[in-house]
Amino acid sequence: MIDIVKKLDQETAKRIHQSNRQSNWPSELGWWEECPRYLVLARTDSDKMPLHEISLQRIFDEGNKQEKLVRAELEAAGYDIIDVQRDAKWKHLNISGHIDGRIKLNGKKPLLEIKSCSPNVFQSILPITEAEELKGSKHFWIRRYYAQMQGYHLLFDEEDGMILFKDKSTGQKHIINSTLNYEYCEKMCKVIEEVNDRVGGSDPWPVEMKSACKHCPFAATVCFPDKDFGPGFEFLSDGEIEAKLARREELRSIAKEYDRIDKELKGHFKGRSAVIGDFIIESKEFERKNYKVPVEIKAQYLEIGKYWRTSIERLGANKETE
Repeated sequence: MIDIVKKLDQETAKRIHQSNRQSNWPSELGWWEECPRYLVLARTDSDKMPLHEISLQRIFDEGNKQEKLVRAELEAAGYDIIDVQRDAKWKHLNISGHIDGRIKLNGKKPLLEIKSCSPNVFQSILPITEAEELKGSKHFWIRRYYAQMQGYHLLFDEEDGMILFKDKSTGQKHIINSTLNYEYCEKMCKVIEEVNDRVGGSDPWPVEMKSACKHCPFAATVCFPDKDFGPGFEFLSDGEIEAKLARREELRSIAKEYDRIDKELKGHFKGRSAVIGDFIIESKEFERKNYKVPVEIKAQYLEIGKYWRTSIERLGANKETE
């Protein structure tokens, strides 16, 4: 029998490629604050950027599908979407890219950027109403959305815009307003000018270890290929363990979604019992005994033990999978 899943994955894998960048992309402008060196290397050493895994390609594909679905929903609701996937280039700073579209509203045509995300990420952006607040996100790639939108404002000479987020699990939507920030763009453009100068002179930004390095595809190939991670680190080659680590990354977002929904449901039914469909929910109250002991007495019985805390992170990973 034909392995259908394998065949589908083979088709997905065909779409994995690394583009040769001739210009600065709005989607990557956020690196100007995190590490401008990335912007230089993306132009001069794109061949040193490892290809992403099939799990991330599936997410990219799903994002493209969701963009079309959201646009269709907007049009069905009576909104006029124009300039869909329109390209633009700013020759002065060699920035080029395309927008998802513009939406006609009250005589204006603000920019429209559509983002689909996991329930976990969606919940984190729900309190946000203005794009500038995205810069405070704990998620690296979400912080970059602000610079991306500012790049679009410059490219398309438009002061107003919005980012429409969609929860891929529930279909819920949330809109964040975006406005051209002249002061921010002036600072960003000065850095992009230096990036262009360094690209033209084959002079990459000096290497500097930053927190963003763990998200950067160049970390292990160009910047720190022979980095000594310190005493006690082993360099192993174990295909089975590596496969499990990769699978762990794929399951991360699913596990987070489960924990979030589990916590939400248990909070909803606290003190209540119910039957819904073929689910039975029971909420029971139990006693918990606590012994309050004076601090001076506790101190007499203090013992200090040791334990292991193990963290797992992928080097140079694009973590747009949460």
